[in-house]
Amino acid sequence: MPSAFKPENTDTYINGSALAWAFSDGQSLFEDLNFSIGRGLTGIVGPNGSGKSTLLKLVSGALQPLRGSLAVRGRVAVLEQDAFVRGGSTAAEVLGIAGKLAALGRIAGGEVLPELFETVDGAWDIEDAAAQALERMGVPGIALSREFGTLSGGEAVKVRLAGLLLSKPEILLLDEPTNDLDAAGREILAAFLRSWKKCAVVVSHDRELLSLAGRILELSNRGLAAYGGNYGFYVSARQGEDGALDRRIASAREKVKREKMEMRENLERQAHRMAKGRKEAAKGGIPKILAGGRKRRAEKTQGKAKTVHEGILAAAAGELNAVRALARERNEIKVDMPLTEVPNGKLLVDARELNFTYPGRAVPVFGAALSFNLAGPERVALTGPNGSGKSTLLKLILAAGGAAGPRGVLAGALSVKTARIAYLDQKLGLLKQDLTLLENLTLFAPGMSDPDRRLRLARFLFREREALRKTATFSGGEKLRAALACVLSAAEPPQLLMLDEPTNNLDIDSIERLESALANYKGALLVVSHDERFIGNIAVNRRICVGPAGKKPAPF
Repeated sequence: MPSAFKPENTDTYINGSALAWAFSDGQSLFEDLNFSIGRGLTGIVGPNGSGKSTLLKLVSGALQPLRGSLAVRGRVAVLEQDAFVRGGSTAAEVLGIAGKLAALGRIAGGEVLPELFETVDGAWDIEDAAAQALERMGVPGIALSREFGTLSGGEAVKVRLAGLLLSKPEILLLDEPTNDLDAAGREILAAFLRSWKKCAVVVSHDRELLSLAGRILELSNRGLAAYGGNYGFYVSARQGEDGALDRRIASAREKVKREKMEMRENLERQAHRMAKGRKEAAKGGIPKILAGGRKRRAEKTQGKAKTVHEGILAAAAGELNAVRALARERNEIKVDMPLTEVPNGKLLVDARELNFTYPGRAVPVFGAALSFNLAGPERVALTGPNGSGKSTLLKLILAAGGAAGPRGVLAGALSVKTARIAYLDQKLGLLKQDLTLLENLTLFAPGMSDPDRRLRLARFLFREREALRKTATFSGGEKLRAALACVLSAAEPPQLLMLDEPTNNLDIDSIERLESALANYKGALLVVSHDERFIGNIAVNRRICVGPAGKKPAPF
């Protein structure tokens, strides 16, 4: 476990010094991290794989650092991303109160064993406290005996958040807490964090959540950088840094250019003098022995000058490479997609009193029958609470366009006026994992030349080596970008593109690349997302609400 410490500043809860961690094979993940975290909300950002979750595990004591020291003041509670829960566990077990409830039940039955009272530890009202915590997290109807595996993704996160409250921590560590949360759940979490008076650390790609932070830590291959403000301040500061770095790169590039020019001019002057000497010697105006000596001295001087200039040029080139290594990869994708264009007013989807019932279920999926249409290059967001049928609606549209769909009974009418539809679900099953990205693109665009395919992938920010990697090795963000590159490069790219929670599990850089790619898309877009910043950035111009409207959370 990290050691306890007594900081001079009593608002400091976590202190790391020269912290390092490596994988079991010896490969370093990060080195020499120095930081302190105090009261309020601190956000940790960085590319997937940079070590954000590992850093939280070091703070919690689940992992031990390879080198350096880490000191923590206060009780820690952790909300892990995709935390394993044993099959058959109840809500009470996940809340961490099953033992106390069992002891209370035995005491109520007349048992007076000392260990039962030790287990209760004064928490005689634990059942009421659990009910209050569940209500505060927006799931008041969850029975403590309910099997945890029957909860939806959003309900599961909320129950685990309630469990954090019951542990009465001073420090909260939250790893991607908004994954699987709908809009109402995100509002509940935001309100809770705004009310939190102690220390909270969140690893997240959710830019709305990060806007609540008072400080941002950026973890990358350059180390750990601290920014004393919220996400908006961090973006502004980063842009300033990138601008300054661009100027340094331009200056270093100019220096390399000058050194090359000066070396060439000096060598040309020296060659000219040597040629002149040879010409004079040929006329017989200089004795052979003297001419030979001059030639050797000139060649020696030329060699020395060349060596000096090559050293200066190598130093300038090294400086340029060092500055370039500090630069962040640009997230802007510029790809012209005229073949995806849809004329204004062209009807693509028409639904009339639509509903759907899965086999064996008495209640239809949608709380109210849906009537809507989608025409032209509209950008539409499907909104509604978790479990309201948004993903089902996308699959029904895909089926109406000619693909296989879900089994069940369709009520009302649904017609789709184009066969050019692409559906990118969260598993991205359209990519063949055992093939390279270039091979996948070849399947989608067999008529495109190999150089054009490579150029296309480069415009989607996949350079030569990435194009030859198997897609099974890609991160979530890379896979989504790869899927877009493939479907949008087809001979007949989609006029209707449907995305299901595309920003889940993506880091911020990957989200920005996705937004940049979609900015170039000229067809109709139908997207399921609870990420309001993403919805705004891709210029959604209409919303379709699926299912009953969610209730607003009570204020904290």
